[in-house]
Amino acid sequence: MGQISGLVPLAWNNLCPKASKGQQVELKLERVERASRNKLIGNILVELGKLVKLENLEIAHDNLTGHLPTSLGNVSTLQDINLEGNYLEGGLQVTLGFLKRLAVLTLVTNNFSGFFAPSIFNLSSLRVSSLVDNQLSGSLPVSLGYSLPNLRGIHIGGENHITGTIPLGIVNLVNLIGIGLAENRLTGTIPDSLGMLKKLQTLYLGGKRDLNCGCGHVFGRVAFIVVADKTDAIAVTADIGNLVNLVYLNISNNNFSGHIPATLSGCTTLETLSLGENHFDGSIPDSLSSLRSIAELDLSSNNLSGQIPDYLEKLSFLKYLNLSHNRFEGPVPTKGVFNNASAVSLTRNGRLCGGIAELHLPSCPFTHPKDPRTSFLFKLIWIVCGVLGILMLSSPLFCWLRKRGVKAKPSLAFRLGNSIMMVSFHQLLKATDGFAPANLIGQGSFGNVYKGILYQNQEQNVIAVKVMNLQEQGASRSFLTECKTLRNVRHRNLVKIISACSSIDFQGNPFKALIYEFIPNGSYINGCIIPSNTENQRS
Repeated sequence: MGQISGLVPLAWNNLCPKASKGQQVELKLERVERASRNKLIGNILVELGKLVKLENLEIAHDNLTGHLPTSLGNVSTLQDINLEGNYLEGGLQVTLGFLKRLAVLTLVTNNFSGFFAPSIFNLSSLRVSSLVDNQLSGSLPVSLGYSLPNLRGIHIGGENHITGTIPLGIVNLVNLIGIGLAENRLTGTIPDSLGMLKKLQTLYLGGKRDLNCGCGHVFGRVAFIVVADKTDAIAVTADIGNLVNLVYLNISNNNFSGHIPATLSGCTTLETLSLGENHFDGSIPDSLSSLRSIAELDLSSNNLSGQIPDYLEKLSFLKYLNLSHNRFEGPVPTKGVFNNASAVSLTRNGRLCGGIAELHLPSCPFTHPKDPRTSFLFKLIWIVCGVLGILMLSSPLFCWLRKRGVKAKPSLAFRLGNSIMMVSFHQLLKATDGFAPANLIGQGSFGNVYKGILYQNQEQNVIAVKVMNLQEQGASRSFLTECKTLRNVRHRNLVKIISACSSIDFQGNPFKALIYEFIPNGSYINGCIIPSNTENQRS
């Protein structure tokens, strides 16, 4: 069919026999289609309303101007109107609401303006309404969702100026497959109840102000998401990994920031991921290696850094990769998508090196991270060997210093049998029943001595606890002197010291005590412990 040019025919009534005066004319024409892209100009004349049998009207991508004739509302048989890509203007006439059979309304890329005619959303037969790229304004009618049971797609994005919130009634559009709301001025939140739309697959989001979305909770079945045009407040949350059927995600050219969500790995069916021209930072998460179906990955024009992950070369379906205008560094892989220079964009990453020759990157001046000499395990072995070597070299020096008389700091732990006993204030308090007077077995100027039972490894040890009276002058010095003396002196007539305690009591006061073996017949005089006479005589 050749192209037709010139004005829209004026004599629509020539399409049917002339009627006698007073006789109704019934035009037989059922379709006006394939008139698209024929350079038609002029207005759609009112005579179109006489085509009472007309079902399909398609005059797209031409140069039609003017308004929709109100007479179009008389063609009750109309089911499909496609006037996309013209210069039609004015409001959407209320008379469109009379087209009770209308199923598809496509008025994309025109100059329609004014408020939505609520009557359009009362067409119970309407399946698809596409009003993208016009100058429509106002808010979405509250009736949206209550009278369109068959609606499968509604697209009102582009250059429109829709304001207000998304009507809650939209959840009643149970057959809805696609929603297009991008590039408007909607505010508020996307209703969580949209998660009930079990057939929803395509979602165009966007807004100039404060549109928010908890995407993961709401759109678990969505396959196609586009967030368009500098959207300020839609969050890419961790819940996005719940979009298990997601195939296409495009949130490029926005103001998103932070790290790329690692939970994107849950979107295992994802084929296209476009995050370019945002403010994402950090590295590419390792979890994205789970995206086995990914074919296109665009992370360009962000603040991403670190090395390019090797797993990207193992994604067998990846055919396009754009990492340009970031801060990546280090070696570039050479296999998979990286083996095709025309499929990879790495410009404006000043510290990349290696890769195939066609990428024209400088050679890497350092060893590849996979070299075992620079591996983590190799470094760990060197550290361990170094520490052991230092210990071996320092042992003779330590022994030499001990022989030279260098004294180590007195330890507060002493041996009982073959074990080390560490004794706390709380243990001593329990062993002596709270330093009960009934357990007092000796008194002196520097402290009191109590009998106690200390439990260790399910064994009872009867002890004598000398609690230093730190109020007395010289008590602290006596404590240290006795510790040093009993540590360095060995004699069968001296009582064996078990341990010592230097701590804080429950009132926050300093507490010091010496713990001895209990001698049943020992004398505890002046706070000192000496063997019994019987034992001295045997000695």
